[in-house]
Amino acid sequence: MSLDLTGDVNLDDNSIGQLARGDMLIEEKMQVIGLKNLEEVKLNGLAKMYDMSVVKICQQSAVIRHVELSRCISLTDYSIKMIIESVPSLKFLDLNYIPGFKYSHFEEFSKLKPDLLIRRF
Repeated sequence: MSLDLTGDVNLDDNSIGQLARGDMLIEEKMQVIGLKNLEEVKLNGLAKMYDMSVVKICQQSAVIRHVELSRCISLTDYSIKMIIESVPSLKFLDLNYIPGFKYSHFEEFSKLKPDLLIRRF
């Protein structure tokens, strides 16, 4: 399963948090939709998404392997480290244009998960 929310400027941290909880209001009833089969998530350009929301989304799936966070300007090294440490199936992580990501941490993150491909310009 894949989820692509790239560039949706109307999504804020609260909306992303709803996805992470796995429930959604559908036809006036709360229903569990779940993300347990999520393999790929693209959250590029979500400027109003913060650390804990993206971590929670990534932790919902035991099979997630591809995460794109390019231009998510509110993220920090904290969320990136949490994702790398807590998502064992992760194979690809896009971190382009994230001001809070310090290049000095790149080597540390590479050591945490040597088989992970991290894209960073």
